[in-house]
Amino acid sequence: HQETQVDYRAFDPNGEVFARDSFVFPRVRIFFNGRATKQWEYMFSINKGFGDLNILDAWLNWHPSDAFQVRVGRYMTPFNYEQYAVQNMWLLTPERSLFTSNLGLNRMLGAQVWGNVW
Repeated sequence: HQETQVDYRAFDPNGEVFARDSFVFPRVRIFFNGRATKQWEYMFSINKGFGDLNILDAWLNWHPSDAFQVRVGRYMTPFNYEQYAVQNMWLLTPERSLFTSNLGLNRMLGAQVWGNVW
């Protein structure tokens, strides 16, 4: 799936000479996720904004049971609950709080053992 943010920027015609009305795409994200086998899940996502193309997530998850799973790669840390509790599609704009975006742990390389025990 994909998420795209589109902005229209309109400027005062009597203002700056170099400022032009335009549509811009500050964020375009493409996600590839699924199962390679019954026990192996994957996710790969890329982001294109005003800058370069970069990788958001790239991980493999071994899922032998719901109670025991192992994830390895680059993904969002589990300590930042706002990213899990509030989906991007529920937000009026795709911007998050200052803590979530700049101060908290966001995406990191690593491995984690996790699952739903009860």
